[in-house]
Amino acid sequence: MSKVLRIHFICMGNTFRSRLAEAYLRSKKIPNVDVSSSGVRAHENKNGPVCWYTVRLIKRHHLIPHLTHTWTKTTPTHLKNADIVIFMDKKHHEHSKNDLGFTGSRYEIWNIPDLDNFGVHDTGETLDEELATMRISEKVYKLIIQKVNRLITSLGSL
Repeated sequence: MSKVLRIHFICMGNTFRSRLAEAYLRSKKIPNVDVSSSGVRAHENKNGPVCWYTVRLIKRHHLIPHLTHTWTKTTPTHLKNADIVIFMDKKHHEHSKNDLGFTGSRYEIWNIPDLDNFGVHDTGETLDEELATMRISEKVYKLIIQKVNRLITSLGSL
């Protein structure tokens, strides 16, 4: 029996980027790959179980069956148990090193921007704001897909 490779994605709140990466990779149904995700500040529960624009993307891209039901806060156990940790941003890596004792050698920092990096806030007070949020979230999702596809390709060389 082959060893299971555990891949763990980390972002801020585990309601958008890391959850999309997890769902997309899980949808590929790669044998012996276990996928999970968490957020370093998920416990603040700013967006509920998932952001509204995440729901839109998972429905549009048929990822609902592959999405976890709620957010998960990053813990030292997540970091220790993962074979590969993927941080959506350098600040999540820094937090994991400084506050959670992460010393793992097998990790990547993808520099996938969050919506606030674009000056977009998910308040959705006007239709124009919601449209801007949808456009930016689509761009971010495309970046996630590109990175996950590259990761999948690299797994073939393991």
